[in-house]
Amino acid sequence: MKICMIVANDMVYDSRVDRHAETLGQNGYDVTVLCTHTSRTTLEERRPCYLIIRRSDFLHRLVDARMRARQSQSRSRAVSDLPEKVSTLRSLIRSFFRLALSVTFDLSMIHAARQLNANIYICNEVYTLRVGVFMKLLGKRIVYDAHELYPDMFGDTPNYLRRLLGRVEGFLTKFADIVITVNEFMASEICSRYGIHRPVVVMNCARASFPFRPVCAHRRERKVVLYHGVMSRERGLENVVLACKHLRNGIQVVFRGEGPIELKLKELARGLSNCVFEKPVPVSEVVSRAAEADVGIVSYLPTTLNNIYASPNKLFEYLQAGLPVVGSDLPFIRKILLENEIGLVFNPFDPTDIARAINFISQDEAYRKMKMNVEKARHRFSWEAESRKLLSAISDIGPVGY
Repeated sequence: MKICMIVANDMVYDSRVDRHAETLGQNGYDVTVLCTHTSRTTLEERRPCYLIIRRSDFLHRLVDARMRARQSQSRSRAVSDLPEKVSTLRSLIRSFFRLALSVTFDLSMIHAARQLNANIYICNEVYTLRVGVFMKLLGKRIVYDAHELYPDMFGDTPNYLRRLLGRVEGFLTKFADIVITVNEFMASEICSRYGIHRPVVVMNCARASFPFRPVCAHRRERKVVLYHGVMSRERGLENVVLACKHLRNGIQVVFRGEGPIELKLKELARGLSNCVFEKPVPVSEVVSRAAEADVGIVSYLPTTLNNIYASPNKLFEYLQAGLPVVGSDLPFIRKILLENEIGLVFNPFDPTDIARAINFISQDEAYRKMKMNVEKARHRFSWEAESRKLLSAISDIGPVGY
């Protein structure tokens, strides 16, 4: 049976889609991931058990060129992550341009999706669900994998726009044969919000292929606290930098990644010897490189419902790397960390409380206990265990069009 997974990024760092595609391919499905082409990628790429096909159009090539120019510019000066104030005319022009981008994206992806002629189309964001609905009208089966609560992703989204996006997503979601999401909190919200059957929960668990690093009798004196991932607003990273001023001696915070507020964070960290920055690593090395650290950190701010119910990939990547975790006091993060005694929570708005959690978990006795608990929990929160839910959901759809 042929499966086409559609995603609105270039598949360089999308670990969830990579895991899903590889697992389906390993279990006998003919899997192709259809995504966007950018300057850092090739038009086709073969990965273990699946194929990636990338498509682009003139407008997206123009946007990609513009983004590369801005990145080059940002090397010499800091670029604010805050929304810039623009005139009404410029705002209208941007709105029309975004609409044009959406239309050209849909047309390009629909054309490629029809050529692939798959039996099942898995849409990995609301942006790709429009393409999926078109394929549904052609008699194909559709799966909607809702990674986020998309209308609630950004705190500065006007209420009227959030309501409009919710109505659009609710309308499109009703075409899906099955809806999948990342945790029980989001599943309940989507079910209540759109009046559909409760989505299947497939958590963002990482593969358990990396061997566990046991607790050493003689730990090195320095403890390394790692944040890896995108450096963007509403992830509370500014407060993590400020927390470095209140850490005990022998603790270092490492930011591994890149993003729109990277330069802002580096400027904020100027003069702090216990705060360092590293480049991101390939998806295949994320867990093994995370194991170089001692503690993982997840610091999302509860600025939106999407952030409040966040289920970050990095939480499970840290666990598979054998790291205890300190995280924001949010429902899902709290549930995982406290129920399994594998970490501590903090107030992400308060740098001193972030430092409190890091200082406590870095103490030898607390660290050793939580490290042992991570060893017990990591098998339960592994992709090898979680993948069965994905395979069961796909097999329940049926072979229509096969």
